[in-house]
This record gives sequence, structure tokens and C-alpha cells, in this order.
Amino acid sequence: NFMMRRLIKYILMPFLVLVGFSRPMSAAMLPQVPLDFDSVSVSLITCYPGPEIYKLYGHTALRVRYGERDVMFNYGVFDFDSPNFMYRFVTGEAIYILARYDFDMALDEYRREHTRVVEQHLNLSEAAARSLMKRLLINAQPQNRGYCYNYIYDNCSTRARNIVESVLGSISY
Repeated sequence: NFMMRRLIKYILMPFLVLVGFSRPMSAAMLPQVPLDFDSVSVSLITCYPGPEIYKLYGHTALRVRYGERDVMFNYGVFDFDSPNFMYRFVTGEAIYILARYDFDMALDEYRREHTRVVEQHLNLSEAAARSLMKRLLINAQPQNRGYCYNYIYDNCSTRARNIVESVLGSISY
């Protein structure tokens, strides 16, 4: 059983780096953001593949800077040791969460692994950047941060894309 779990872990973990759809929120649902800072800056962070099996396909997150704060919002957090994780992942029932933490702390891990990290600044209006930050703060609350992970349709990349699109409106490609 232990060997099977490890085998499954190393076969399936590459799919665990992706993350999905943000539900629409009304203006009344958005938290009040302190106005003690001049501006909000948002970037899309792309981490190239790394040495760990679950990092083989890279990772996507959002970076938000406001005031003295520099925060990464990461939709790709999971607990491999949670009960029946592999079964739940295979059956499409694995729970991932949105976590937020200091950007430099997150970046240090990739530096130690010599993994390339690319930052793309999003040219958002101040209103759009603040709205995005509010939505991320709502999604990061304990009652909202978990979601059922799907490595194709609902993962770190799709979650980041969808929350940005929810602020900008529908985009035609």
C-alpha cells in the first residue's frame, strides 16, 4: 500500500500544479480594502517546471503589491497527506486551496531550486486592480478558499485567468 501510494504520488503529482472558475461577486460582497496606500499593482507569476514531480508542468500565481505589502495569491496549495488524497484526486474530488503569503518567501523556494520565474505586470486601471485584490481577499477567506481541483478545467492557471477576466469582463480572443 505504501509503495503503491508513492508510485501514484510520483505518477500523478505532475498534474497537481494546475488550479479554476471564480464565482461572480456582487459589489456588496466585496470587503472594504484599507485606503492607506497609494496604489495596487498586480502581476501574473509564471514558474517554470521544477525538480519535484508535482512541479513538472510549472505553476501560476498572482502577485499583489499595495502599500508596504507584497503578497502572492497561490491557488495551487494542496495537502498530499489529507485522507484519501490520491483517490480523491483521481476521482476529481481533491480539494485545493487559495493561500496567500509573502512574495519573497515564495520566490526564495524557486531561487533555491534554480527555477525560472517570470513576472508579467498586468496593466489594470486602479479600480480594476483594487477590485481584483478584493476578490482575491474574499477567495482567500477560510470559507471560500477551497475548491475541487481539476488539472484541465479548474487549476492554478484557470483560477488566475478567471479572476482577472471577472474584473475585466468578457474578453474576445
